[in-house]
Amino acid sequence: MVEVANSIKNQPGKEASSKQTQENGAANARASDLLPLARKADVQHHGAFSALRQSLIRAIRTAETDAEKSITPNRFTRIAVIAGIFGSSAGIAAAVTAAALSPWFNWSEYPLSYILSHSMGPLLASGVIGSGVSLAVYSACLYQSLKPRTVNKIGAGMLALSGGALATLGMTEGTVHLIAASTYFLAAPIGLAALGISMIKNKMKPEGFATIGLSTAAAAIIVVGRLLNDTFIAPVELAESGLLGIWLMASSISLSIVSETKRKKMEISSHKNQDS
Repeated sequence: MVEVANSIKNQPGKEASSKQTQENGAANARASDLLPLARKADVQHHGAFSALRQSLIRAIRTAETDAEKSITPNRFTRIAVIAGIFGSSAGIAAAVTAAALSPWFNWSEYPLSYILSHSMGPLLASGVIGSGVSLAVYSACLYQSLKPRTVNKIGAGMLALSGGALATLGMTEGTVHLIAASTYFLAAPIGLAALGISMIKNKMKPEGFATIGLSTAAAAIIVVGRLLNDTFIAPVELAESGLLGIWLMASSISLSIVSETKRKKMEISSHKNQDS
């Protein structure tokens, strides 16, 4: 009787266990059926993701930035970069060296042009002429590389004028020298301001505002120089030339990077079109 009772008592547990086993087997069977579909969906997902990734990479490589849109790479671009880097440092280096090698020179009393008539004159003249010619060449080549807009023409034209005036400073004396100096110190800030406005219009706001800031500082230095009434002329001359040199160096490096990047993107786009 006890065994029968125990058998009857354990019967529901065995039935439940058997039922659970059957359900687990059915679930495993369904999982086995769905596994190939899941793998196929996973492959399709990764394939779609990979295709999207590749398309984004191609878009990034061929897309033009705002800076690149304003530049047309050509043979003048590289000439501009070389001229800009040389011109940004040649005149300043020559002026500082010539002044340091002239024991009689006093920064608070004499303008830098006084050195031209002394033993270090050829050194200063060569640096000033070289820097002026380089600035003029840079500006002319920059004009050829920029989009043909009025503000670009004004900016590049005024910088070319200031470069020519700077070169004239190293070759003349008297009235012509004074006219050339005035032209250089006035044309350079105007050219920088025009190019700064052009950068802002091309959505290059940080670069544009920085350029306009340098232009404003250069103009302020001229005003300060006039207020000092012919004292500390040499530091004023060197300060404005230094600001222009900073912009010229930064602009040349930026032009080199942007033009080279755009050139490579144009090559990639050209090869892509040929393959298609």
